Amino acid sequence: MSTYTTIQGEITYPDKSHLRDIVADLTAAGWMKDEKFIDECDNITDETTKSDINGLTLRIPYTLYRNLSYRLDEIVKGTTGKIVWTCSDGCFEGGVYTDGVEKHFDLEEWAKEKEDSIAPDINEDFENWSIWAQDVEQSFHEEMMEWQ
Repeated sequence: MSTYTTIQGEITYPDKSHLRDIVADLTAAGWMKDEKFIDECDNITDETTKSDINGLTLRIPYTLYRNLSYRLDEIVKGTTGKIVWTCSDGCFEGGVYTDGVEKHFDLEEWAKEKEDSIAPDINEDFENWSIWAQDVEQSFHEEMMEWQ
């Protein structure tokens, strides 16, 4: 079963060998090509965002990734920096990895607290729920990328 998760961020590794190993694993698994992230159709997700092997930085462009969320714990181990993720694929959750430590969020609760926004009933009005959920995910990413 696949899970689609919107992910973005930038993390720095303590040494080149660690970053090279992660990039090699992500390339072999089909998430990267030429040090850039790709989507499931083999398209580069952002032409301007290339990871910097010499600077020890892995950059994940803001986009929807298939199953990459399953590897985030491994990817962030021993790093500094931040990765933000959200998922509305069978759940409505988000998370922030800061310096390798994750904090989870229930996005419906986050929207109530941060934006005073209540979700439409998903069973009665799925189209408006989807629009609401997309707006909440985008707001979460924007706020969390600025959050320290």
